[in-house]
Amino acid sequence: MRSRERCRAGKAAEIDPQIVAAAKKEGRVTLYSPLIVDQVVRPLVAAFRAKYGIQVDFIRMDSDAVVLKVINEYRAHRATADVFTTSLGIEPLIASGALRKFRSANVDELPAQYKDPNGYWVADRVYVLEPAINTKLVPVSERPKSFEDLLDPKWAGKMAWRPANLTGSTGFIAACSPAWARRRDGVSEEARQAEGRAYCRERPRRARSSRGRRYPMALAMTNHNVEISREKARRWTGFLSRA
Repeated sequence: MRSRERCRAGKAAEIDPQIVAAAKKEGRVTLYSPLIVDQVVRPLVAAFRAKYGIQVDFIRMDSDAVVLKVINEYRAHRATADVFTTSLGIEPLIASGALRKFRSANVDELPAQYKDPNGYWVADRVYVLEPAINTKLVPVSERPKSFEDLLDPKWAGKMAWRPANLTGSTGFIAACSPAWARRRDGVSEEARQAEGRAYCRERPRRARSSRGRRYPMALAMTNHNVEISREKARRWTGFLSRA
């Protein structure tokens, strides 16, 4: 995404030399992003600086914080970010007027669902959200094989998630609800209500401690975080991953 008050162009090979010259004269670019710093942001910043000789200042924030900061800065006429990325909040950003339309040089190569027909955004990544299992606490034979398995009473109080977040409760419910709705066509209304009560009663706790050994399972983790944790600690594995 590009902030409305400050904008830099897209693909390096097709950038107008005048824009590059103006950026070099300004001397630095500011980026807001929820992306992981060590694995993504720092390598991108280093490559950009090596190619153009322009300093990049970045601030790492969760997506909701990125959205709030961009909107507040725009309203205060103090826009700082030249470019930003976010995983949510596109609608309020467009409604606020904080976004400027732009055209990425490779936009025609992307499928329709990965770009805005009105030119306000282009997808730069795709996330896979999945439950993650603590391999130190849950043996292979006991790991759930489907989302329905999570309704087993044995998991009560043993699942964690981030509240009100795409990589947490909001994302998990949004992903599961359509699938469960399609599968329950032949189920009685009484059974649906019973399932709903069970799920609400045994809802997962907050995920602030999910990185420790307290919770056997964390819901709606991004696949790259699962892989990073697995490489470093050999503790977590994805719900969709091989045992």
